[in-house]
Amino acid sequence: MKEAKTREEFRDLIPQLKRWGEYVDIYLTSVLNESGLGERIVKWPKFRLKDEDEFIRKVFWRNLNIPSPLKMNDKVGTRIVVVSYAEAEVIVKSIQENTDHFRFATIKTPDFKNKSDYQAYHIILYPKGNTPGFEGLGKEGYSKLSCEVQVKTAVQDTLATIAHATIYKGYYSNNDKIKNKFSDIANEFKQLEMRLSDLENEMNSDSAHITAFVDGLRSLGSEFLDGEYAFSEVDNKLSESIFHKYHPTVDLKIEDLRKILSKNKELVINLFKFAHNYLLKQPISLFVIYLILKGQRSTLFNTWQYDVDVLNEICFYMGYSDDTLSY
Repeated sequence: MKEAKTREEFRDLIPQLKRWGEYVDIYLTSVLNESGLGERIVKWPKFRLKDEDEFIRKVFWRNLNIPSPLKMNDKVGTRIVVVSYAEAEVIVKSIQENTDHFRFATIKTPDFKNKSDYQAYHIILYPKGNTPGFEGLGKEGYSKLSCEVQVKTAVQDTLATIAHATIYKGYYSNNDKIKNKFSDIANEFKQLEMRLSDLENEMNSDSAHITAFVDGLRSLGSEFLDGEYAFSEVDNKLSESIFHKYHPTVDLKIEDLRKILSKNKELVINLFKFAHNYLLKQPISLFVIYLILKGQRSTLFNTWQYDVDVLNEICFYMGYSDDTLSY
């Protein structure tokens, strides 16, 4: 009789559970939109209501003697999957900071020592008395409307998918040998993820540096070059290649570059009027021109990895004849 009564109560609760799942998804989507992660989000939240038989199986056959079946945490669940571990942490923090209409029951971090753990952040959210559309339910009513939010990386999601069917509630749930192997692999993946995250942060730092520099060059181009000679697009690969090769040898600030280009403004404008090559369509060309004006022609020609005629043409229209070039 107890199972039959619980089934009936669960069915009666389904409309509210669905509304709560929808509410949480809308909220989480707004958090993600504000995060600026964009394409780094692998899976967006889309709630899932636990099947009735799944619910009964868990409360009566897996968690024996559970005191309040309808207060089980994951009757409704949703998940967010991102690229890196650091991004998962950022999202969890954002959720924690937006608690106007939520009550947190728990925030569980990934436990790589737990042999059957889902390898994800688990956050249990409940509505409160001021949650729009859920007012006046009372303490008992709110306690039944939980939504389990999982935040994890794509690798953690893959591990969870494997563990769910085989270990978490599968044939190997009591096989310590298999669970230990799986846990070891999960730990190895975690270490690789952390190393990859550190490397990405390092690369992003370099990328931010060159992006800021090239943006400064584009602004300079707007000052010196009007109309058809203004820069429109940036060839990132070309810009990065030239920047990383020559910038470390020159202590340069955008303001320094502005000063020397201002002194040679007519020369620079004439160069862009008469010379025709792809490099001059790129903001990084101003950096190359700067190096030439600063007497770095020899360094440029000796280490230039592109067509040397490009430099010859630029130097020619800047008034440097062949006999004055060192290469």
